[in-house]
Amino acid sequence: MIFFLNRLIFLTLTIIFLQSTVYAESRTINMEKVSAAVAKGDVEVIHFMGNSYFEGLYGNPKDYHKAFEWYEKSAKLGYTKSQIAVADMYFNGFGTDKNPAKGVEWLQKAINKNDTNAMVLLAIMYSKGNIIEKNNKKYLELLKKADALGNYGATSLLGVAYLQGDGLEKNQDKGIELLTNASNHGNTVAQSMLGSIYYQGKLINQDYTKALTYLLKAAESNDNSAEFLLGYMYEKGHGVEKDKVKAKEWYERSKAHGNKTAELMINLLFLS
Repeated sequence: MIFFLNRLIFLTLTIIFLQSTVYAESRTINMEKVSAAVAKGDVEVIHFMGNSYFEGLYGNPKDYHKAFEWYEKSAKLGYTKSQIAVADMYFNGFGTDKNPAKGVEWLQKAINKNDTNAMVLLAIMYSKGNIIEKNNKKYLELLKKADALGNYGATSLLGVAYLQGDGLEKNQDKGIELLTNASNHGNTVAQSMLGSIYYQGKLINQDYTKALTYLLKAAESNDNSAEFLLGYMYEKGHGVEKDKVKAKEWYERSKAHGNKTAELMINLLFLS
C-alpha cells in the first residue's frame, strides 16, 4: 500500500531529526531519552519507536505487536501518521487482529485532521472494494478533497477518473490538465501516464518528444512502466535513434524494478 512508502520516507526524515535525541553513535536506541520524550508526549519519538519495531532497526527486533503498541500510543495523542499506521495494521492484521472497520475509524480520525494521505488511502480502498465495500462516490469525494488540499497523488488519480469517465462525466481535457499539474509537482504516476498518452496519441496529438520527456522523469523514480516504454522506443526507433543496446538497458531496469514482461522483451530483442 501507499502507506508503506510514505512511512519509509517519514522514517528517513525522523531518523535525521532524532539523531541527537534518541539513539547513540552505536545506532542503538537510548531508551532513557525515549522515556523522557514519551513522558513529554513527543509523538514523533513515539512514532519513531513504532517504525523501529516495524522495520527491525536500531537494535530492536522486528515485532509487529510492539510496533502496533507504539503506533497506537501516538495515534491516541492525535498524530495522523500513527493513525494511518494503526489503520493499516488493522487492515492487514499486523500486530493485532484484522479489523477493517477499526482501520476505517482510524483513517477517518486522520482525515478529520485533513491528512491527505489518509484521504487517498481510504479513497483507494473504496475504489478497489477488496477490504471495504466498493463505493465510487466516496472514492471521488475523497480524491477531490485531497486534491483541493494539495495532494498530487490524488490529483493524478482524479485525472485518470476524468479520462476514463469513472463515476463522473468523461472529460479528457480535464484529465490531461490534472495529470499535467500532478506531473509538474513531481508525481511519478502522472509522469508515466502522460508519457504513455503522448506516445500512443489516442487521447491527445502524438508527440514522441513529450513522451520521452515525461517517461525519463518517471524513470528517475524507477517507474518500471516508464522504463519499459523507453526500452520499446529505443527498440523501434520511435522519437529516438534506434538502439538495441539502450533498449536492453531500459528493459533490464524495468525488469529489475518488477516488470516481468521486460524479460521476454530482452530475450526477443536480438532475434529480429
